[in-house]
Amino acid sequence: MPSRRLAPDTALRISLEASARRRLEDGMPFEAVVEELRDEAAGHTDLLAQAAGSLIGLYLARPTATQPRAVAAFATLVLAGADPQALVARADESRERMTAAP
Repeated sequence: MPSRRLAPDTALRISLEASARRRLEDGMPFEAVVEELRDEAAGHTDLLAQAAGSLIGLYLARPTATQPRAVAAFATLVLAGADPQALVARADESRERMTAAP
C-alpha cells in the first residue's frame, strides 16, 4: 500500500501550530516562542497566518471550548509574522467550519 504524505506546506502549517502550543505548555518564554516560530516558518507568513487563523477561528466558533493557551499560541503566530489578510481569511473559514460542525 503506497504511503500518503502531507504536502510540505501542510506539514509546516501543522508543525507551526503544534510548536506554538507545545513550547508555551513547556514554559518557554513568550518572546522565545515567537523567535523560534519565525525561524521555523522561514518567511512563510502565509503558513503562520493559516496556523493562527485556525486557532482563532476555533475560538470564535466555540470560545468556551478553547483553552487559554490556544489563544496565547495564536498571539505567538501573529507576532512571528503572520500575514494579516491571510489570517482573516483562514479565521473566517475555520470559524464557519466549526460552527457548522455538530
